Amino acid sequence: MIAKCHSNIVRLCNCRVCGEGFLEHCRQDPELKAQFLLDDSPTLLEELQRASPDVLVMDVAVQGGGFDFAAQAKQSLESTRLMFVANTASDMSIKQALLLGARGFVLTQESGSTLVEHVKRVASGGYAFSDEVAHRLAYDPARDEYQLASGNPIDSLSEVQLEIFRHLARGDSLKMVARKMNLTRKSVDGHKYRIMKKIGVQDRVLLSRLAIREGLIEA
Repeated sequence: MIAKCHSNIVRLCNCRVCGEGFLEHCRQDPELKAQFLLDDSPTLLEELQRASPDVLVMDVAVQGGGFDFAAQAKQSLESTRLMFVANTASDMSIKQALLLGARGFVLTQESGSTLVEHVKRVASGGYAFSDEVAHRLAYDPARDEYQLASGNPIDSLSEVQLEIFRHLARGDSLKMVARKMNLTRKSVDGHKYRIMKKIGVQDRVLLSRLAIREGLIEA
């Protein structure tokens, strides 16, 4: 049974209809106080900080990239539990979500009422995954965390390497990535070499195609 809670929920998405639909479902549950924010606000991070949500339900496809924004937002929303909503779930996108500390990964095919149940589970301190995601995960009770169960080489990429991967796949130079991440160019170059070796890709164009296919960046 899900414990009762009175949780502050923020839905971050790029679709007003989706946001309003989510609010309508949340209004039917007295345990939830919800609002939605569109991703086109120039003061989005400040609005989130003011809202200080218990759970942030974020579309992977928000403007500028959901994973990039989550990496930025989590530094100032340390007590907020994060869950992602996506059209599809690749091993790489699931891995990235877990490295960002996500407590949930739910597909858009789920009904609105099911999404709310997932949100309540996360708000109560649990995890929530769509079935298609859950069957690819293994739970580590000692660490109270989930990991990919496939043994996929992708699972060996670190959080830093996945962030570098995203920047490189968008066409950023080594110098640009180094500046964005406060690293040396040499360090970024070393990570680039290890990333490409792990995933078996040697060409920047193929790297970008892989990132798009895996849902790490937008087309």
